[in-house]
Amino acid sequence: MSAPTLIAEVRADLVQYAPFSQFEPPLLDHLASRLELEYFRHGELIVGPGPDVPEACFIVRQGVVEVSSPGVDDEPLVTRLVAGDVFPVGSLAAERPTQGTFRAVGDVFCWRMSRAVLPWKPLSLM
Repeated sequence: MSAPTLIAEVRADLVQYAPFSQFEPPLLDHLASRLELEYFRHGELIVGPGPDVPEACFIVRQGVVEVSSPGVDDEPLVTRLVAGDVFPVGSLAAERPTQGTFRAVGDVFCWRMSRAVLPWKPLSLM
């Protein structure tokens, strides 16, 4: 497949979900041309707490990502992300390490974009 065909397929995938459905075509093409598809097996850590700002933004393409965050009385708060959800937006927007743990539930495919090439301020994803 040629690069323009791949970009068109990624764009068609992303445009199904907000906020990407609101992006102008040139921005969507820019984004689509910089994404890498990554696979995570069941239970695999995608992003976790650490001393640094996460190196990438992820968009769930297929599967479920479980997010657990510190809660009250040592009870973790658990959320599930599905296709079209973006993470860890809060950490990237605030330029701080993430507090949550993001793990694959079953087979998960995510689009990955390096923080260094984000074409917009991450707050626009919220």
